[in-house]
Amino acid sequence: MERDNSRPIIFIDFDGTICHNRYWCSLPLNKHNKLQTYLFQENRHIVFEWMRGLHTAEEVNGMVAAALDMPYDEVWEIFVADCQSMQVSPATLARISRLRLVATVILVTGNMDSFSRFTVPALRLDQHFDAISNSYNEGRLKTDNGGALFMQYADQFGASIQECAVIDDSEEVCSTFAQLGGTPLHVTAERTTDAILDGLLQKH
Repeated sequence: MERDNSRPIIFIDFDGTICHNRYWCSLPLNKHNKLQTYLFQENRHIVFEWMRGLHTAEEVNGMVAAALDMPYDEVWEIFVADCQSMQVSPATLARISRLRLVATVILVTGNMDSFSRFTVPALRLDQHFDAISNSYNEGRLKTDNGGALFMQYADQFGASIQECAVIDDSEEVCSTFAQLGGTPLHVTAERTTDAILDGLLQKH
């Protein structure tokens, strides 16, 4: 089938949508619990700054190592290994492959430099999507400026946002996308990503 740039775009989120693994998940449990409190509760602003390209993985792992009272090299090794061993279901990737015959499929993730540096090459994600957008490289999140990032890609690929859809587990992202005129497909415990992909494939 011949591809053309006027096709609809299906934007697909990464974390919580096609992958459920966590950074630093291989830390000992007591250290992991301490990390959750330190980074994702007490210092969430660092995470959002990191996702906008304001910190590097090395800088954040330095903070984490100090907070956990662990050697930096040990924390870094665990972090990189966890980034490289994240998993996306082959069945999900097969569905995405079929969808790419009729639509442009773009991975859009609010993520860190580590995603582009370690996760994408380890999982060969660039082979499974027509484009990959990482907030770290974009310098903004999906919901910033009323979802301007989505409009940028729609313009770039010559697609009408009204014909585009986003698959995401974030209510905020789905609401932002709906306000742009696109179709939000909200991933929940009851409505899985694979079920949503199956629905899209049946339409085509």
